[in-house]
Amino acid sequence: MINFISNRLDQAEYNIMLYITDGAITDMKQTIDSIVKASNLPMSIIIVGVGNSDFSKMRELDGDDSRLKNSYGQYATRDIVQFVRFNDYSKDVTYLHEDVLREVPTQLVSYMMNNNISVQHNPHIDPTSSMF
Repeated sequence: MINFISNRLDQAEYNIMLYITDGAITDMKQTIDSIVKASNLPMSIIIVGVGNSDFSKMRELDGDDSRLKNSYGQYATRDIVQFVRFNDYSKDVTYLHEDVLREVPTQLVSYMMNNNISVQHNPHIDPTSSMF
């Protein structure tokens, strides 16, 4: 996915990856390394944890408590991961969508600011579009 997004940087796109998982991560080091590498790309990662597993690794990936640091000592340039535990909404999913999408606007703006992208000056983005 990182290569796909890297090859489309000229497309004025912002990508959102949605993972629905039971909580198992087979290689935490590689996962963190990939997220740190992706933190400078136009993307957000949303993880929805389903079931009663221990989601502590997912919460670590979320990066709300501290910035992720890869195995080379480099920090993520920004937080791109949002983790939500589905079971917290199992009785009433009314606000699940709010929690799932809560950080995306901030993540999008942080990407644009980090890359000096202005909506008004970008010929590929129509600021009158209903997307904004």
